[in-house]
Amino acid sequence: MNENDLVKQAQELEEKRKQAAIAIGNFDPIKTLADSNAIKEIYDEKFGVIRYGSLTYKENKGIKSITDMEDRTTNMVFLMLKKAYPELTIEEVEAWGFEKVARMSFLIGKEVRGFLPKQT
Repeated sequence: MNENDLVKQAQELEEKRKQAAIAIGNFDPIKTLADSNAIKEIYDEKFGVIRYGSLTYKENKGIKSITDMEDRTTNMVFLMLKKAYPELTIEEVEAWGFEKVARMSFLIGKEVRGFLPKQT
């Protein structure tokens, strides 16, 4: 391969990289924030349509400071549901009983990577 071939190959690779970036889209922090604030929906045969929002980094960090796993799970479910149901209170979620909180945690956890704690 001569120098001209190497230059041509580098130009072709750069053009492919540009085309891939156009196809994928460029990172947009404002759009990422809007996506993070979006209300998501899942369906469950027991609860019906469940609406929830993603936790922010700050909310997630605050939850991690709760050492009791049941309290942590309850607070995480509450914060995610509150984004779609602003009138919801933590006291109402705590009154559900653990079975409902656990089910809700499981359902949302299937949709959100990193939501459920890893089994040891």
